[in-house]
Amino acid sequence: MFDGTGRFVLDADRADEIALLTRHGVLIVAGPELGAARVDTFDPTLHAAHVEVPDLVPGIPDLALMGLAISTVGSCRRILDLAVAHVKERVQFDVPIGSFQAVKHKAADMYVAIERARALACFSALTIAEDDPRRGRAASMAKAAAGECQRIVFRGGFQLFGAMGFTWENELQIHLKRAKAGDLLLGTAAVHRRALLEKTRQEGVVAG
Repeated sequence: MFDGTGRFVLDADRADEIALLTRHGVLIVAGPELGAARVDTFDPTLHAAHVEVPDLVPGIPDLALMGLAISTVGSCRRILDLAVAHVKERVQFDVPIGSFQAVKHKAADMYVAIERARALACFSALTIAEDDPRRGRAASMAKAAAGECQRIVFRGGFQLFGAMGFTWENELQIHLKRAKAGDLLLGTAAVHRRALLEKTRQEGVVAG
């Protein structure tokens, strides 16, 4: 949420144009005019910057939530693909560890979480494209599902690879960090779950 300063705005340090949510509406400003400086994050591949504009108002566009949800799901899918390839090649007791039932169950849990989050992200994109009145709720649902997905996939991917998955030499650590950042940016899964519950409660009060 914004309070006059847009924090951790994605690509604000290198974007040609930036959309600002102000009390006068959405304004498109040339990126270089804002002078946004990149801030350090635990994901060195992530470009994020703080943007200071006096007229900013609280709010997160549905399109931003949906885009971040889809990006997070993409990172999770890459983690699963890497993990599956690894367990097919890693041998213990003279057989690939992917043949072990516990490993299969963990990979299946990751797949189900990804497909669920992907479906909600696609639904959110469709509601935005059609300007459906459910677009706000759908965006929060997609962001929450993506956040919950990354927790399952992060844990499963890290465990299937072992500690080697978080070394600089392994590609997995890049996607683990990006998935984690996707949950933290613009509100975690818990934040959006609470927002959905509050919205449902308010609608119930109005209906009653």
